Amino acid sequence: MNVAASAGNPSKTRISKIGVVFHTQYEKNILNQIFVEGGLWDTAYTIYPYCGGKAVRSPVSVWRFPSGMKVTFSYMELEKDVLKWQGAQIPLILFDELTHFSRKQFFYMLSRNRSICGVKPYVRATCNTH
Repeated sequence: MNVAASAGNPSKTRISKIGVVFHTQYEKNILNQIFVEGGLWDTAYTIYPYCGGKAVRSPVSVWRFPSGMKVTFSYMELEKDVLKWQGAQIPLILFDELTHFSRKQFFYMLSRNRSICGVKPYVRATCNTH
């Protein structure tokens, strides 16, 4: 399991692998702390438009790219929120502040970390070391 602490520059982990923006059918899901001021959604605005990304906030917060690739911003507040991801195939899952997720949430989402789009599935997470 790869759990990356983002010492010094959390944006490296939070908005990672921009090189796959041009891969068709690639999907990435970023979980937690999304819409706080200066959070992940704001950070995405400093990067994704330069790669052709277009932001859509309704009904789901997602960035769409000309290749068909999408980056979904979501959260899991309750244990039962994992059921929203039933049947999903997500090649990249990013957990922002992994310690805020339960063991059940983490391992359930790990089971969704699969793909048929040609991108090897992987998970990244940020953690506070204090």
